[in-house]
Amino acid sequence: MSPKLKSLLARITLVGGVALLGAYMARHAPHDQTIAIRFSNRDVQHVEAIVTRRDDDEPTAGFSQDFPDGAPRIVRHTFSAPNGTYIVVITLQSYAGDGAGAPSNNQGKEHPPSAGDVNPKPIETSFQRQVSLAGGEVIVSPD
Repeated sequence: MSPKLKSLLARITLVGGVALLGAYMARHAPHDQTIAIRFSNRDVQHVEAIVTRRDDDEPTAGFSQDFPDGAPRIVRHTFSAPNGTYIVVITLQSYAGDGAGAPSNNQGKEHPPSAGDVNPKPIETSFQRQVSLAGGEVIVSPD
């Protein structure tokens, strides 16, 4: 084999290897991922979400948000993570009565119940979904 041909084959191999490595790294690099939580007709005052990659022990992302004046129909949270399969655990909190038991100042603490409260305790609903994240938006719902 001539030295020119060896040099050409070495360059082709190098460029091909770099291209394959680049494609592999791009697929496993963190991307912006968006979780959209649809509340439907629920009267939610607080939401918490924890996102964990399947088979991992530590959460990848999480957030909590209070809605003192009522929640929108959909809440979105964007975070950076590699594409893959994730477990999303979402906890919704609503309050019955006149709202005196609702959390304030994003602290998650309850006001003392007033005399007119029928049920000042929070009503908590949790659900879990397995989702595939691929750099876009995924909608999850308790329904």
